[in-house]
Amino acid sequence: MIDITLLAVIGALALSDVQDEAPSPQSPDSSDCIALASGEVAKVDIEFDVTAKGEVVNVRVIDSTDRCYEEAAVKAASQWRYEPKLVDGKAVPRYGVRTTLVYEPLVAPENSATSDRQGD
Repeated sequence: MIDITLLAVIGALALSDVQDEAPSPQSPDSSDCIALASGEVAKVDIEFDVTAKGEVVNVRVIDSTDRCYEEAAVKAASQWRYEPKLVDGKAVPRYGVRTTLVYEPLVAPENSATSDRQGD
């Protein structure tokens, strides 16, 4: 299986509104993903709600470039935790939060030992 990484999370939330832990990247279980096979980037647009306790719930896929990544994106977002949003000193939920997860194949570094020895 080709290693992938969560390249970026592009969100619609202002940092002053929400502070979250680092996203938990999840790799798709299938090795036959179109993006992985072609070495391209895959994007998954998701929408979710954040409870007053900062838990992510109701994660749903809005769009994706490769369906293979959808389950992994939902699993990753479901693990995120946010600082509660306070309104008049009370924690309140947020609804319809949207973000894009971007997955990219990891490129193996070239074997530098082989390159170094060629000059010998």
